Amino acid sequence: MTARPAWSRTPGEASLCGAVLRLCDDLVDGLPEGSQRLIDDVCNRLREPLRLAVAGRVSVGKSTLVNALLGIPACRTGDVETTRTVTWFRGGDVERVEIVLRDGSRRRTSLDLEGRLPAAWGIPLQTIEHVDVQLPQAELLHEITLIDTPGTESALTDGSAATRDAFFVRASLDAVAASDALIFVLKGTESDVANIEAFGQLTAGVHSVLVNAIGVVNGRGDGNGAGSGELAAHDRVARRLMREKRVRRRVIDVIPVLGLIAEAARCNLLTTMDVAAITQIVEHPSFEEDLDFAPAFLGRTDALSAERRRIFSFLGPAGLRTAHQIALQETLRRDALIEELLSGSGIIDLLRTIRTVLLPRADAIKADQALARLNRHAFTLPTQIGQRIRAEVDQLTLDPGMHVLREMWALGCYAAGDVFLPAAAEAVLHDLTKRPCLASAAGKAGAAEELFRLERMAGNPRLGPLARDIMAVLVRSLHLRQS
Repeated sequence: MTARPAWSRTPGEASLCGAVLRLCDDLVDGLPEGSQRLIDDVCNRLREPLRLAVAGRVSVGKSTLVNALLGIPACRTGDVETTRTVTWFRGGDVERVEIVLRDGSRRRTSLDLEGRLPAAWGIPLQTIEHVDVQLPQAELLHEITLIDTPGTESALTDGSAATRDAFFVRASLDAVAASDALIFVLKGTESDVANIEAFGQLTAGVHSVLVNAIGVVNGRGDGNGAGSGELAAHDRVARRLMREKRVRRRVIDVIPVLGLIAEAARCNLLTTMDVAAITQIVEHPSFEEDLDFAPAFLGRTDALSAERRRIFSFLGPAGLRTAHQIALQETLRRDALIEELLSGSGIIDLLRTIRTVLLPRADAIKADQALARLNRHAFTLPTQIGQRIRAEVDQLTLDPGMHVLREMWALGCYAAGDVFLPAAAEAVLHDLTKRPCLASAAGKAGAAEELFRLERMAGNPRLGPLARDIMAVLVRSLHLRQS
């Protein structure tokens, strides 16, 4: 039997989200109307699939990456900023595009003949809250909702305001971020560390940012290597970033991707006729020399001028060099070229990380954020009602069966950078980011020795109270791993 997509499912009884839903049912009676609306919204969020936002500075290739993740070229892309509104991509039964206005009304529109979003909406940008797109053919949307955003420092003021509104529910001061997980798109430059820290401040309040954020170094593929060679160069940049403690505190990992060729391969932009034209282009005697200088390559006047410019626009130098390497060994075929482009683009590693790290953790991420939202709202209520909500939330969080939420808390404290931990404890925390949770992980060699070291460290009187609490959580996690 085929599993139902996430957008059509309700959390199971044994899930963390299911436990929080039951808590909400117990809490809602006797609460003020505003609190009941907030709890309704919390419950709706728990029933939705994981929301994954793609964010970063202007013109770092966010929309290109979104297209590659979707496997559908729905977003408009280019060398200048093309995303002027926040766009939500969801799964569903039928294709649908709606403009959601700030007054709450909706206007129906559609993708154009090329399957892309319209170049203009026909109404002032400042009136648009976001655009809602339903794509039944996008496989990834069966499990997540993907959010494309304008640049975080956009010259388009209206777009930037919409981005902030998309990350934070505007209904009240205690609203949580609208996204459950984040992809930071980076340029692979010296400013990336500062950009990650700045974005961490923008998403303040999502205290589990370490376990729900992935960094992506998005290369244009305009260096001197083929796809795999270019990817290796960007991987070195990604590893350098992960050696920075400020980065390790913010993201699970930094993954290199060549967005342009990932989009071409995943979205099937290459036709059989394109491959025939590419064969002629790469077999030209001066191909390698011309490609080293793009204006000369694109400026060549011959029967292939138009095809050369068009193919260059969605393959770039790295994609063409990949085609050239294949053509040197065998007849260039479309399936072989797409396979090489996919393997050399890094998009498979990114999709694997989403599916093996983020999605298994979706239940914990959503439950954790829901409880944090309830806890913050409790402080806005009359003392007796607020204390009741906080007590119920604390009781659920401290339930031994909900230990994964304590792990999320420990990771959030570490991500905030306000606590000093021994190196061994930091190593355990980073191990925790690579798997759904330590509590459910299989035992591993050396776990007993690791547990012994942490138990000794947890008793160190020089550790602060917060550090000792985090150490106690990690010790409990290792105990559960061994049991």
